[in-house]
Amino acid sequence: MTGGRSVLRVVLVVLAYAGFLISFYLTLTHYRNLVPPCYVTTGCESVVTSPYSTILGIPLSLIGAVYFAAMFFLGISLLMGRNDTVIHTYELLAFVGILAAVVLLLLQAVVLKAYCIYCLGTEVIALLIWAGSLLVASPGDRGAIADSRSRQRPRSSVLAWKGTRWAGGTLVLIVGALAISLLTGSAAVQNATTNEEYAHDITAGPPGAKVVLVEYADFQCSGCAGYAKLLTPLRSEYRDEVLFVFRFFPLANHRWGMISSQVAYAAFLQGRFWEMHDLLYENQKEWSESSDPRPYFDAYATRLGLDIDTFHEDADAQSTRDFINRQATEGSDGGVNHTPWFFLNGSTIQPRDTAGFRKLIDAQL
Repeated sequence: MTGGRSVLRVVLVVLAYAGFLISFYLTLTHYRNLVPPCYVTTGCESVVTSPYSTILGIPLSLIGAVYFAAMFFLGISLLMGRNDTVIHTYELLAFVGILAAVVLLLLQAVVLKAYCIYCLGTEVIALLIWAGSLLVASPGDRGAIADSRSRQRPRSSVLAWKGTRWAGGTLVLIVGALAISLLTGSAAVQNATTNEEYAHDITAGPPGAKVVLVEYADFQCSGCAGYAKLLTPLRSEYRDEVLFVFRFFPLANHRWGMISSQVAYAAFLQGRFWEMHDLLYENQKEWSESSDPRPYFDAYATRLGLDIDTFHEDADAQSTRDFINRQATEGSDGGVNHTPWFFLNGSTIQPRDTAGFRKLIDAQL
């Protein structure tokens, strides 16, 4: 094996390990009902919480973790000088990986119109592994690798050396998985509680409804925007049977989370909350990425026919901020730690599509 090709194989092993760690992290956040932090406004939340994030109930991130673990061990095998079968298997899986990466990238770009930086990371890694697989071994190397290594050491020595590398690779995966597990944070509190007095809440539906759906949300949260599309038809479908309750939970890492909540509350005071709610989510990308979202908010208020002076006064009022902070504090005290967070008749739920909501609601009616 040439020195350059040896270095390439080491790089491929490192890439596979990085892909495994990212995928394992996303898998943990999925099963712990957490939304991974996204430090850019590309729509991470809407991607990881979308119905496309699972196949037959299995998170794609788990499939990715298994894939990258397999590529990691195959890469170690290449470093140990394995035969043509290992090389062919590596190249085949690398090709499958790049196909999957292209499909997922198109899904984000065309269907979801949002991007998860973690997902993009694994897709770039899959691309690099595929490119590296084209150079991993020349035809002349393939048959000669195992024979040359066998001649260099006694069989028992070769087995011991290979066993050490396999054991070392396994240990590296386990240590990385444990580190990610410890750093990810605890699972979202599934027995979170919520205030079940709704007289002072923002609601839609009959006050004495048998079924109450409470949502804690942030208007700059792209995941919340995705769920808003699911809930809008449900508010119409169950308007006589379900009380829909909206509660503010602006996130500290969202620059315009608080001001957008203030704007929505100001619209509520003029009787147009749900209309402003829909406009904020439908146009989230334009105002959330701006340096000053207020002109957008004013345009929405004008479109809704609100008194603009009163709208400004209400949005900036201390009583508005107090109302929002009180709801967010009550949510945190009850165990809410991300958005969107849903309670159905006091119990935490996290369905991933309209059918899931409908099934849970119907079971309570």
